[in-house]
Amino acid sequence: MATQPVSFYVPNVVVTISDRDVEHLLDRLRSVGNPNAPGRDCAGAHQLIDAARQVPPATDVPLKLDGGRLDAVLRALDHLHSTSLFSRSLTRLRDTLISTSGPPTWTAEVQLGYGAKCETLYSYSGTYVLDDLLPPHPEGENWRVVDIRDTGGRPLIVARRSDSASSPSD
Repeated sequence: MATQPVSFYVPNVVVTISDRDVEHLLDRLRSVGNPNAPGRDCAGAHQLIDAARQVPPATDVPLKLDGGRLDAVLRALDHLHSTSLFSRSLTRLRDTLISTSGPPTWTAEVQLGYGAKCETLYSYSGTYVLDDLLPPHPEGENWRVVDIRDTGGRPLIVARRSDSASSPSD
């Protein structure tokens, strides 16, 4: 089936991303889905975006993301941000969503394995919960949240290496 670029409506701005970027976004939405994440609607966002890219389109109106679908797209964009797949149009979409509608920046300390040195994680897509996949590590490894500890300041996330970038429900 033929597909096309998709336009997103963010208050007073329309951001269009290419069909290739749509494919990257849909792939990432599949991998960041987590049944333990309250309110993050990866399946709903995937369905909405996939329907909008079909030719002929279901509607010529740009997509409006809200609630759990917005959170899901921001999480997928957070993950794509650390890869070579992150294009200028995805950057524009992410920056626009963050500046106009996204949740506040969330910061945590991350240990990649128990007892490992901590790294700082800045999330523009809200908090992380158990079984969430962290954004890809610079060495290309995938890490999944296995523990979250309250430290009285920034939360401490402990993650373990994951063999797959797929969601825990796959």
